[in-house]
Amino acid sequence: MLTDNEIHIIEADSISKAYPIQQVLSGVYLKMQTGDICALFGRNGTGKTTLQRIIFGSLRADYKFIRIDERYEKNAYTKPELISYLPATHFISPGMKTRQVLNLYGIPPDGDNIILKLYNKRISSMSSGERRYLEVYLILKKKAHFALLDEPFKFLSPLMIEQTEELIQMEAKEKGIIVADHRYRNVLNVANRILLMKDQSLYELKDEEELRDKGYII
Repeated sequence: MLTDNEIHIIEADSISKAYPIQQVLSGVYLKMQTGDICALFGRNGTGKTTLQRIIFGSLRADYKFIRIDERYEKNAYTKPELISYLPATHFISPGMKTRQVLNLYGIPPDGDNIILKLYNKRISSMSSGERRYLEVYLILKKKAHFALLDEPFKFLSPLMIEQTEELIQMEAKEKGIIVADHRYRNVLNVANRILLMKDQSLYELKDEEELRDKGYII
């Protein structure tokens, strides 16, 4: 359990972003704390990735106000102890081996059976699922208060999905985590909050039934 001294809070307020042909986000507000696992749902193009990148600081917003533990953070990504971000695309150099990547990030295998099997394997020789699992592992194991995961279940085998769910739940003991993925069932398996991007806005929903009412699932 988290104690009061271990609780960290992030607030993203009045987030607005327009592209040349479309307004994507308009006055979006999000508050999350360590221990939260927020499912972030929405149709393609509704702004899920845009919102995460703005919070992380790697994408310029038309307007934003980001606070972490009451401190304004313009570019949170410059402080890796605060926040980490898993992009939807691969980000590890294919020429490296797993052990080299782990050493670079300062992260041990921690007895993870999948990581141990990949330990001496070169990234370029991995399947898409193996590579994705390694990326998810790196982001979740980084010593940061918050983790933003964009499509963490993409390419994963059923076993890898199961272990990723367990990893998310374990790391949420010390982190606040956003999970955006179209595999909604797997996301709901781990989430304790449900968020939906729709019509440029972010809604917090009570349960899966509200996702149906909003037309996200049938």
